[in-house]
Amino acid sequence: MSRSMRKSPFAGRAAESDKWAKQKANRALRRSVHISLTSGDEYPLLPAIEEIFNRYDFPKDGKMRLLLDEEPDDAKRMRK
Repeated sequence: MSRSMRKSPFAGRAAESDKWAKQKANRALRRSVHISLTSGDEYPLLPAIEEIFNRYDFPKDGKMRLLLDEEPDDAKRMRK
């Protein structure tokens, strides 16, 4: 696998992963849904996902195209 390369020249910006932020946000969402359901109301209002977290606050900020000819570090990022 030392020669395996990405098929498309796109990579995430600013961070490697959003995993920990997604876990934290979904735990908060599940907790608030649980609180709403156990409140005893006949018709509880469940929170919307946008009320709990803002996806634009996550560490990874989209994707960008790698410029293979201009940036020497981008060629290294094409490796898996």
